[in-house]
Amino acid sequence: METVNRIDRLNKLIELNKKQLANKELDLIMSCLPEHPFLLELLIHPTLDLGRSEDTHVICTKLLSANPNSAEAFAGLAALSYQKEQYSNAEQLIWQAIEQEPQNSNLKFLAANIALQAGKQEEAVKLWSECLASDPDNENFQNMRWRFSYSKKKWKHSIELLVQALQKNPESKLEHEYLGKCYLLLGHPKRAAAFFKEALRINPEDDNLKESLKHALRSRFFFYGLGLRAIFTLVNSRKIYLILIVIAIILFFGWLRSIGYVHFTWPGFVLSTALLVFLLVLFSYTLIRPISNGFILFDPVGKKLFEDRLYKVEVAHFIAASGFTLILLIGFLSNGAQFFFPGFIVLFSLIQHVRITKQRIKAGMYGWSEKSILPITLLMSVVWTLGGESFAFAYLYLILVIMIFRFFTKGKI
Repeated sequence: METVNRIDRLNKLIELNKKQLANKELDLIMSCLPEHPFLLELLIHPTLDLGRSEDTHVICTKLLSANPNSAEAFAGLAALSYQKEQYSNAEQLIWQAIEQEPQNSNLKFLAANIALQAGKQEEAVKLWSECLASDPDNENFQNMRWRFSYSKKKWKHSIELLVQALQKNPESKLEHEYLGKCYLLLGHPKRAAAFFKEALRINPEDDNLKESLKHALRSRFFFYGLGLRAIFTLVNSRKIYLILIVIAIILFFGWLRSIGYVHFTWPGFVLSTALLVFLLVLFSYTLIRPISNGFILFDPVGKKLFEDRLYKVEVAHFIAASGFTLILLIGFLSNGAQFFFPGFIVLFSLIQHVRITKQRIKAGMYGWSEKSILPITLLMSVVWTLGGESFAFAYLYLILVIMIFRFFTKGKI
C-alpha cells in the first residue's frame, strides 16, 4: 500500500512539473523496487516522463521476467527506443506489444508515431485512422492531423491545426513548441520565440526548448541565417553550389581589380579567392554567431538561459565580435587604413580569448584563462604603432593558422 501511495505522489509531482522532487521520490521507489507486475507497470510511464531510461529498462526487463507476454513492458521498451530515435528496434517492440493486445488503441497510436518518424506514412495513416475510429474524441488521436501535416512540411496548414488543438488545451507544451518550429521555418523568428517562451513557461526544464528559443532569438539577426547557410553550403552541400560561390567570388575580385581597388597577379588572385572562401565559413561562426547572441543577451527571457558567469563572458564575446566587425568594415571601406590595424588584432585576439574562457566554464573550470593571449596582443599593437609592422603581421598570421588547424580538426588542436 505504501508503494502505491508513493507512485501516486510521484505522478502528482510530475503533473505539477516538480521534476526535482519527482526524481527524489522515484529514487526512493527504485531503492526498494516492488516485485508485483501491476506496480511495475505503473512505474513505466513516470520513468519515461522523467527521462530515466536506465530505470525504464530495468523495470521493463523485470516485468518481462515475471510476465514474458507483458504488452506494457514491450510498449515501454518501444517508447524508450523511440526516444533514442532507434525506430527500427522501436517498431519490432511495439508490434510485439500489439500482438498481446490487438485492440489497444494507445499501442497503435504509439506505433503510428514510430511509423511516421521512420518515414512510413501510409502505415502511420492506417494506424491513426484505426485509433480515431475507436475513440473519435481522444485529443491525442486528433492531434495526429497536425503531426502528419508537419511531417509533410506543410507549415501553414500545420499552424492552423495546431491553433485548433491549442484552443482545446491551452497549457500544452507540445503544441506551443511546434507552433514555434513552424513559424521559425516560415521565417518569422519573433513569433517563433514567443511560442517557445510560452512552452518554456509550461516546462522550464526542457533543454531542447531552451536551444530552440536561443536559435529563434539569434535568427532575428538577418545575417545569422545567411551565415548558417554559408557554412552549410560550403561544408555539407553539393559541389555545384561550392563551384558557383567560388565563381561569384572570382567575379567579385575581378570587378574590384577592374576599378583599380586591388592589384593581383593570377597566383595571388587564386590564393585570395581560396582564403576568402575559408574566411566566409570561419567568420560566419566566429563573428555572426556571437553578434546574433546579442538578441539573446538583451532579451528578458533569453538572458536567463545563460549561467551568471557564462552570461558575462557572452556579453564580452558580443562586444568583441561587434567591435571587430566594425573595424573590419571601416578598414575595408577605407582601402585597408593602417590606423585601424592595432584595434583589429586586439579584438581578433580578444574573441579567441573569450572563446577559450567559455570552453573552460562549460568544462566546469572557473574564471578567465590563465594562458591569456590578450597581453601579447596588446604588446603587438604597441609594436605595430612603433613601426614594427612585420612582427604584428606575423602574430596575426600565426593566430589565423591556429584557427585554420582548429577548424579542420574540430578544435582538437
